[in-house]
Amino acid sequence: MGTESPRQVQLQVDSVMGQVTPMVFLGEKIADNCRKYQDAKETTKKAMAVAKATHYGDVNEKLELRDDERYLYRLAKLHHRQTEDIVSMMKTAIFSRTARRH
Repeated sequence: MGTESPRQVQLQVDSVMGQVTPMVFLGEKIADNCRKYQDAKETTKKAMAVAKATHYGDVNEKLELRDDERYLYRLAKLHHRQTEDIVSMMKTAIFSRTARRH
């Protein structure tokens, strides 16, 4: 329990996205369109809250198990790598712009 296959995760994402209706109601700002927009927004927020609670419940369950204490270190390592990727991408973008100016 707590481990999900990529297919199960994709099904959860699809179910959340199925509840999110396109927000094209605000072409004209009339009361009916505003009400439809608010209803769609509320439904979306509820669907996202359920998806987040499910995801973080699984993560917290994994972190509580003694057998999977390395999971915390994997999360930290992944976060660090993603941060390094962003920093290197930003440096590349900044230096490539300054190199073109000179």
